[in-house]
Amino acid sequence: MAFLRPGRTLLLLLGAGLMLPAAASMALRPRRKLLTYLRWLLPGLALGCLAFALWQQLILRPAELLVGEGKGVEATVLDYPRSASFGESVTVRIGRVKCRLYLEDTAGLEPGQRIAFDGRLRLTEERTGEDYYLSVGMPLFAYGKGTAEVLGPAAHPWRFFPARLGKALRDHITAAADEAVSPFLIAVLTGERGALREDTFFYSMMREAGVLHCIAVSGMHLSFLVSFLAAVLGRGRHTSLLCIPVILLFMAVTGFTPSVVRAGIMQLTLCLGVLLEREYDSHTALALALAVLTGLNPYASHHVGLLLSFLSTLGILLFCERLYGSLFPLPKEREKTLAGKLLRYVRSSLAVSLSALILTLPVMAVCFGQIPLLGPAANFLILWAVTLCFGLSLLAALLGFLWMPGAAALLWPARLLVLYIRLVVTAVGRLPFASLYPQNDMIALWLLCLYLLMAAFRFLPGISHRLRGFTLAAILTLAVSCAAGYALYRQDAFIASVLDVGQGQCAVLMGGDFTVVADCGSLSTSDDPGDTAARYLLSRGRRRVDVLLLSHYHTDHMSGVPQLLRRMPVKLLLVPPPESEEALALLAQAEAAGTEVRIVAEEVQHFRFGSLEADVTPPLGNVGDNEECLCALFRWGGEEMLLTGDASRATELRLLERLPLPDIELLVAGHHGSAGSVSDALLSAAAPDVAVISVGRNSYGLPSEEAMLRLAAAGAAVYRTDRAGTVEIRYRQRKGIADHE
Repeated sequence: MAFLRPGRTLLLLLGAGLMLPAAASMALRPRRKLLTYLRWLLPGLALGCLAFALWQQLILRPAELLVGEGKGVEATVLDYPRSASFGESVTVRIGRVKCRLYLEDTAGLEPGQRIAFDGRLRLTEERTGEDYYLSVGMPLFAYGKGTAEVLGPAAHPWRFFPARLGKALRDHITAAADEAVSPFLIAVLTGERGALREDTFFYSMMREAGVLHCIAVSGMHLSFLVSFLAAVLGRGRHTSLLCIPVILLFMAVTGFTPSVVRAGIMQLTLCLGVLLEREYDSHTALALALAVLTGLNPYASHHVGLLLSFLSTLGILLFCERLYGSLFPLPKEREKTLAGKLLRYVRSSLAVSLSALILTLPVMAVCFGQIPLLGPAANFLILWAVTLCFGLSLLAALLGFLWMPGAAALLWPARLLVLYIRLVVTAVGRLPFASLYPQNDMIALWLLCLYLLMAAFRFLPGISHRLRGFTLAAILTLAVSCAAGYALYRQDAFIASVLDVGQGQCAVLMGGDFTVVADCGSLSTSDDPGDTAARYLLSRGRRRVDVLLLSHYHTDHMSGVPQLLRRMPVKLLLVPPPESEEALALLAQAEAAGTEVRIVAEEVQHFRFGSLEADVTPPLGNVGDNEECLCALFRWGGEEMLLTGDASRATELRLLERLPLPDIELLVAGHHGSAGSVSDALLSAAAPDVAVISVGRNSYGLPSEEAMLRLAAAGAAVYRTDRAGTVEIRYRQRKGIADHE
């Protein structure tokens, strides 16, 4: 955890204390391997401690001193403004401290301006609960009041040329290509994903197909750039000399993200090797890149992008050649034929994709909850097209400085390429086993078995060359794991879950003959809650939703519904009467997807879905959207769950009048545990055994202390998704609650 890091004094003492044994170990010539390892480990630990202490003193300490209310805070604008969840944001620098500034209006702000603003400053790790922003060198958030005052230009305006160049390149692509392809081309060229993320379905399919790395600017894009320059100028010292400033400029335009810097340092090392006529060693270059990054910012090691970039590169260095030699070997006389050249391309593509996955799979499983099973196949099908898109985008963006019609003509082939990429990604992403989800315990066990098999084929004598045997064993263990995992979930009579979707709500009920989702929305999570719900259901072997109940049309309850409708077939949608254009658009999308829409308007409606029964009340309030929500009582196998949406105490009293409640087993606390919900009257009538509060990080003070006290007094076991994550309760026949997760 970020809050448990050692202090500066302790780090300095540790670093200084390790320097002496480190110097002694370097001076000695040990004969044992253990001492040889210590000879290199101790200096690394000493330098690491000192680097952490230095970074905390130079960056974190000034940031801590800035925390609080500030008036007339002066800053330098580093980049162009971007839209944020609330208002707009712009990256600025206050002294030495990099900061993200949120404002209601950022019109007129651009890199190289000095500004002054009034507002509140907070540490990013305290605001988010994680140290991701420290990994990109941003320890502060600032929340400005009103607009910022422009004081004038900053010193050394040349420093802001890369930011202006990046915007010009993006503007040229936007002007030369239509809206259908420009977001993808901009993402491929500069790594800017803002516009592409708005196409939530395609973005989700890229993730499911395991090709999202294609638009994360990293080593692949720099390799494209250097290869393009080598193809145009030829190979030699003059090309390497030109590549060095181009690589540095590309790193600056893309924001010096850790993964790009890692790739840039390796490419720079290669160019310097050519210029100095020294042999290039890729392992040394990779170690140098990691040392430089962590030396400049020790928290860069916490950046998932850098970790994936480093491990994928290491996997390619360690395993690619061996895999290439094992995949579809051909006699030498056939390698020069057209079929041989094509097969050689297939072999190299698959070898690179597979070797890159070997070390990154566990990280993706832990950090993203996903294993892209068909990623190598999808990468093989689209990587050549992505390469062409990058080259065409680069040429068109540069040509846009001189002749925009020519740039537009140059991007016409890119339109066809993007269409092809969309078709392939969507087709692969929709396949039943495009990705696996380690939330299913048996899938996690299969991943462990996969690496044990890999170790056996790598290190045991006599079988290291038998790739077919390894592949067959991996497929068989996967099939057994999937079958066993789904069987385990099927043996539970019922499963009731409240998913962790941040500040929002999404509940799931599953039985042998029904799948019900109640609400699907969020305010505060980076993942679309529709994707979260779809991945959860797929990990449990569910391929469709029988009933989707929407309590009301607030964003934190409905924002994920459009994505869920795209990801999975939904048979029935239960909703309150629509009163806004957004609600009508949602119902139209559901009907277009083949979903039956039923509006619950006046009377309590009784539904039966297999072995599940539900009583759904119409909106019972008359003041505000929160009061005009559906409430639902679900019953299955002698168990009950109550969901009240964002109902207030007054609405809860009306609910008790319209719908007599039995003693229930599970209550999804109303309005995310606000003080105005979960009344004593409701708790007295329902007497829940378990209460789950669906809540994330928020500025509303949820869940409230009053609601927590009332739930405790009612004797309910309380679970919060912001602390426990997804809460899953399994019911087995005649055994009641079997498990909590």
